[in-house]
Amino acid sequence: MLSAVIGAGLIANAFVRSVGAVFEDEVYKVDWEIQNLGTYSCIAKSGKNPNELVVLSQIADGVNLLGTLDVRDGTLTSRKLLETEYFDFMIDTPNNETEYVILKGYENELTALDSTYGLPVENYTFPEFHSSNLDHMSNRFTVEGAEFVVKDENLEHTILRNYLNATTDAQSLVYHYVNCDFASTVELIVREFPTDLYHYYSFKDSKLVNYWSRDESTANVIASVVIGPSPDVNEQSKDFIHDEGSLQNSSLIEIFNAYTKRIAFNFNRFKESIIVEKKYSIGSLILDFFTEDLSPEGIAKREKTFGFKQFLIVGKENGIVSCLNMQNGEILWSYSTKLALAQLTASSDNTILSVYSKDGVSIDLDISDLSKGPVFVSSTNRLFEGQSAKITPLFNNTLLVKLESGDLNVLNAEKSVTTDDVFVDHTAETVAAYKYLGQDEEAVLTKVWEFAPLNGKIVDVASKDPSEVVSNVGVILGNRTVLYKYLYPHLFSVASINEETQTLTVSILDAMTGAVIKSVSHNDHADFDKPVNMVFGEHWVVYSYFAHDPVPEQRLNVIELYESLTPNERITTDSTPYDVYGYISEPAILTQSFFYPEVISKMTLSKTKFGVSSKSVILELENGQITYVPKYIVNARRVEESEMSNDDKKEFMASPYYSIVPINDQMVITHQRSVLQRGNEKAQLFSAPTSLESTAYVCTLGYDLFCTRIAPSSQFDILPTSFERSQIMFTILGLIIALYVVKPWVETKKLKQTWFVKGN
Repeated sequence: MLSAVIGAGLIANAFVRSVGAVFEDEVYKVDWEIQNLGTYSCIAKSGKNPNELVVLSQIADGVNLLGTLDVRDGTLTSRKLLETEYFDFMIDTPNNETEYVILKGYENELTALDSTYGLPVENYTFPEFHSSNLDHMSNRFTVEGAEFVVKDENLEHTILRNYLNATTDAQSLVYHYVNCDFASTVELIVREFPTDLYHYYSFKDSKLVNYWSRDESTANVIASVVIGPSPDVNEQSKDFIHDEGSLQNSSLIEIFNAYTKRIAFNFNRFKESIIVEKKYSIGSLILDFFTEDLSPEGIAKREKTFGFKQFLIVGKENGIVSCLNMQNGEILWSYSTKLALAQLTASSDNTILSVYSKDGVSIDLDISDLSKGPVFVSSTNRLFEGQSAKITPLFNNTLLVKLESGDLNVLNAEKSVTTDDVFVDHTAETVAAYKYLGQDEEAVLTKVWEFAPLNGKIVDVASKDPSEVVSNVGVILGNRTVLYKYLYPHLFSVASINEETQTLTVSILDAMTGAVIKSVSHNDHADFDKPVNMVFGEHWVVYSYFAHDPVPEQRLNVIELYESLTPNERITTDSTPYDVYGYISEPAILTQSFFYPEVISKMTLSKTKFGVSSKSVILELENGQITYVPKYIVNARRVEESEMSNDDKKEFMASPYYSIVPINDQMVITHQRSVLQRGNEKAQLFSAPTSLESTAYVCTLGYDLFCTRIAPSSQFDILPTSFERSQIMFTILGLIIALYVVKPWVETKKLKQTWFVKGN
């Protein structure tokens, strides 16, 4: 009988399906990239390929790109990052098979590049230079009312400006490219200012025959904020959660009332989601189980349920704020704040976007309905006394403002800063901590300690993520004993270099007191022209640098902190009180070093909702690829195989120490793409959780934008497309039928055995 009940329960659960499944093919086809050119300086048509436009652009101050566009649809076909700054160019096509791009610098120096490979051409005889910049050809076209007139000596060609969108302000257009044969064809590229939307128009006999546009509003992003998933929670659910949260010291009757309330609440959910939604149709329930809802509504509901429907709001220095769909990179809207933008924050309920400028002006925008764009709410002027400010995000929408004079201030739109909070700032020479001292409105931001490395320059600082969730306080060894992690929350690490001795030192400090907990130095002739990167996980620090001794290689090092290296020995417990300004036990540390095949330009950590999935170190490489390395690979306790005991080999994902960490092709999340961020110090690399514990977003923002989803511990909460729901359903039905068929026979056999009745 019990078996029958279990079987019936299984089939009931199968019918009462509250959520859909996310399949494997959906997760691995979600990466997208926006490749940008920036602000177009000048444009010319290729002499060798009539379907190709060559563009010289400026993607950041002093950073030029040379790119090519397909004139038919605006597709970016190639890009080259130029090492020198140029402002003009021309195309030289000596014959049908050879073409050169001649670049002109600000000191009138000329450089020739082979248009096919982008390589410099030596011993080149430069022809007379003809500018491609429209500033030098302003006498060749005029804009007169509703007409656009192109002139050349005694020839002119006129077209009506009816190609403009009726909502576009003609005064905001800047012409970047004009090409006319003075017979029937005119080509134009115009830019909407300041939203950086470029439009291409091709006219033949005054009729529009081709049109496309390119949105460059996301080129060179310097600030961003993620608007995470916001599942619908009705008021009844909120009250229910609040009531249950206050039952710790309640009476038995109150607990019983809460239990009955939970039953009633779940029954109402069942009635609304199954009975009402399916209109009492058993057939629709069965059909819904056997088939996947691929309608737009069903897909949208599933994506919202699993937290994939998130939005990315990015900002540029020129004040343009854009909102993108994180699933596909679609730009939903762009908004010009007309500020020298420095930083963005969003309120805790994701309804207000605060935009901060370098000169102290900030505005609040209502983003409660992202589909319609932002609505201006208010403006604040904090008056930085004519100084430009550097604004750094800290935690909980808190910003640290540092003026040119060195004065500091803390901004928090939600006013959640307290006198217990400590704010750490650093320069190339020192690291200092500040906190508010005083009462309420009279509290003054005061320096409480300062740390200066001996004969060193600070190149990076990393701290723990205050929102990080630690799911396990220890590491379980192969013999089932535990090494307890050192989880003191107020730690951060400082990487400093000594250029004379080519030494790199990583120090771990206590943010509350400034005390140095541990330091590790590397005397292997570090190359400080290469990036030094560092991340601080729950009880470990991973950092990378390039060294020349004994061989020139990229290094990937790890420092792990434990309460003790003796298994099952724990110094602190959750109930142990501690004084952050008193004695804090020091950790035991382990270190290990690895070689990595490529130069690492940036690092961050994967971030999931509950911290159960294995941590991964996400690496942005100098060659434009993004990959990740599971933390258990960068493990300080890895030893040579000859030193591993049988218990060591039983540990989760245990592997012997090898000096090289190879690049796993399956973990290169950019696939065939190459993300352009080289040399961009303001580029961001970060991870954001979804509602699925297995899955996290990874994004890099800067010159280009790239986002994807990864599963650091594989898709343990995701059903693959090959999952046979019908097969498991028929299996359950077969088992139930078999139970009812076999049950009478078993009972009869038991009865005969009891009375010793033998059959003939």
